[in-house]
Amino acid sequence: MLTSSRAEIFNNIQDLHVKYWSKGSKHFKLWIGPDLHVALLDIKTITGVLNERLKKGKNYHLMDEFIHSGIFVNSNIPQWRASRKTITSVFSFAVLKRYVRIFHSEALILVSKWQQRAESGASFNPEEDINLATFDMVMVNTLGLNPKAQQNPEDQAFMHHVEKIFEITMTRMFNIHLYSDFIFRLSGLRAQSKFSMNYLIDSAKNSLNVIRDKREENFEKPEISEKLGNGSLKKNNSARDLIQGFFGNGSLKKNSSARDLIQGVVVPEVVEEAPAKSFAELLMEDPNYSEENDSELISQMITIIGAGQDTTKTQNMVTLIMLALHPDVQDKVQDELDHILGPDPNSCPSYEDIAKLDYMEMVIKESLRMFPAAPFMGRSVDEDYDLGYGLILPAGAQVFVSIYSLHRDPAFY
Repeated sequence: MLTSSRAEIFNNIQDLHVKYWSKGSKHFKLWIGPDLHVALLDIKTITGVLNERLKKGKNYHLMDEFIHSGIFVNSNIPQWRASRKTITSVFSFAVLKRYVRIFHSEALILVSKWQQRAESGASFNPEEDINLATFDMVMVNTLGLNPKAQQNPEDQAFMHHVEKIFEITMTRMFNIHLYSDFIFRLSGLRAQSKFSMNYLIDSAKNSLNVIRDKREENFEKPEISEKLGNGSLKKNNSARDLIQGFFGNGSLKKNSSARDLIQGVVVPEVVEEAPAKSFAELLMEDPNYSEENDSELISQMITIIGAGQDTTKTQNMVTLIMLALHPDVQDKVQDELDHILGPDPNSCPSYEDIAKLDYMEMVIKESLRMFPAAPFMGRSVDEDYDLGYGLILPAGAQVFVSIYSLHRDPAFY
């Protein structure tokens, strides 16, 4: 099954779920090499296992090259709990509310590009545009740095390395012969993955230096403007050279001047309106943080950037495709937007206004149901585990949960 295309694998897994659902079974098993994988089909059973067995599935190690100790793959439970607590506090609703302006600003750039294409009447693939816009949003919110990918798509080495290593990871996960570390090395993919990962780590280190410099300069204070000259930071100051250095050849160093950092890298709107601090800044303010554990912070940063980029881009694409396939739903969404947000797209909506978009929320959630960003989950069982209906999972078994299939369970949908 794991030598088929990705689409065939999804279909095969779904067919197995339908087959065993029709038999009234709550599970089925598969052997992948020497490992027993048990796919759970019952929601109550799945909830119990996911809550009581927190160690990630064995195959999560296939993502080690990308997000080695990130929160999504870390099987060190005490470390995972600590990271989860910190990240949960960082991504509080109070913080997320203040990111709306950034989303709106980047969305305006995206829509302006599409407006020109719409007027031409020619069809186009929006994936690359959405990818660039998403990258800008993720980078601003994660690091407080804007690579301006939408304006300079050719200069985004960081983004391309993220995409490269993510694609290698997916290739390995869907090709069983690449599960072997030996074959993975022989394939040449490990060397490519390592090269891209080293680039991401170096860039993340540079970004920490930028953030530290910004914090040390305390650039939000009025007196800093006087130290920089006349304080006349303009929105149209070019960031191309510095951004290219930072995301292109990693040449940005800690001793870069505050003026260059602020004018070239720090988002102008952030300087002028002082919105929420970035994810990295908030993590650095955690009382348990010190420069000695930068490696953990870097791992979390790369995890958030990589996972956030791919999942957000994919979900936006899926939602737009579904709206295009269902113009009646699209019309209802547009009516709701006009009614609640008004006719002026340049007016940034408040978080409270967005919360009133009930129909839009239903559309997004239905898209997530049909095409979940994370279609599979796994757990490792370290000791015998009683599933509660006469079946004992033996120690060493791998629990497999297909979110994609569960969201198509005929008992509910």
